[in-house]
Amino acid sequence: NSYSRSVKPRRSLRRKKRTSTELERDSVNQNSSEGVTPIKSKKYGSRKQTGVQQVVKCDIQDAGSAARAEKKSRRKRTTTLNSIETKISQSPALRDTKKTVRETIPKKGRKRAPSRRKSIDAKTIVESNPKLKQKAKSIAEILEGLYPDPPIPLNFRDPFTLLVAVMLSAQTTDSKVNDVTTDLFDRCPTPHEMATIEFEDLLEIVRSVGLAPTKSKNLIKMAKILVEKFNGIVPTSSEDLESLPGVGPKTAAVVLSQAYNVPPRFAVDTHVHRLARRWGLAPESANVRIVEERLSALYPQNSWGKVHLQMIYFGREWCQAKKHAPIECPVCCWVKGGSPLPAEAIQKMVPPKKASKRIILYSERIDEQRKDPKLVRTMSWVAEQNNRTKNDSKPKRSKRAFTA
Repeated sequence: NSYSRSVKPRRSLRRKKRTSTELERDSVNQNSSEGVTPIKSKKYGSRKQTGVQQVVKCDIQDAGSAARAEKKSRRKRTTTLNSIETKISQSPALRDTKKTVRETIPKKGRKRAPSRRKSIDAKTIVESNPKLKQKAKSIAEILEGLYPDPPIPLNFRDPFTLLVAVMLSAQTTDSKVNDVTTDLFDRCPTPHEMATIEFEDLLEIVRSVGLAPTKSKNLIKMAKILVEKFNGIVPTSSEDLESLPGVGPKTAAVVLSQAYNVPPRFAVDTHVHRLARRWGLAPESANVRIVEERLSALYPQNSWGKVHLQMIYFGREWCQAKKHAPIECPVCCWVKGGSPLPAEAIQKMVPPKKASKRIILYSERIDEQRKDPKLVRTMSWVAEQNNRTKNDSKPKRSKRAFTA
């Protein structure tokens, strides 16, 4: 019994019964012409090719060889053309023969030069289009009537806390960021404390925000660079801000406009990008860079931060991305053809339902400002603070110097 168990069972040498179709195939292969190379198959063993199979195979081989030969000749033509043109460009005596060389070599081998289409500047487009300027002006008047002093959606105490809040707001709602930053600002109010906090402790505070591990790493690195390189002060130039980890052009523009009232560019939010294309201020296929250039050319620089916030609140309340009714919108009802509505008619209009519970509207932010004015900041407050710092930094004349 032990011997029978150790020996492997013998394979059956019995051949399977063949079907009628297989037998017919074998007979056809036997009657086919001799001298044909047999094909090896797993199922039927070695068998000869039929006449049809041989012809098809020859046609495929001829087609493939012809394509390869054409590709090789085309490559040779391009290399000869490029080598001749380089020789002509190097020697001034052969420059006149360039046209003759072009005529002799066929056009198939030539390489197409890249299109050098000149991009028109956004300022020239705006200056040459007075209707576009008038449209932007009337839209700004409507936004000013609805949101005269727009509050900043994020809670902050100083430029550093604003930078932290803006870095956390990527792919996250503002209300969620405000819930998180209440504990975070009590724990780490300055860059020195943020640089010394442990990664696990910071991640535990910021866990409910999207992309929490990456953001917590960037916050610690950013705080360390601020302490080592900038003495714990948030820089006022966009280049220095963008050199920090986790800070891009949009974050830098928002921080500089809402903390120092010095916007380097028009910050393009998802609402700003949608509204600018929907209202015709930028082309429908425009990317973020084109929208930024157009809005920067349409509005003066001292109003970029304010218009940015006004468009955000308007996009959340009136001009939403989904289920949008243009007739009920104070801007979309006339922007594609017609005259703007008067202020009285806009005040009677009722905004649609709130798209999400987590979205912060203008009226809700105003109520929060009344309860806690130190926590909720507006653009007018930012302008006043910067004017005070400028006046304090100016050297004061002494009485002796004045009398002299």
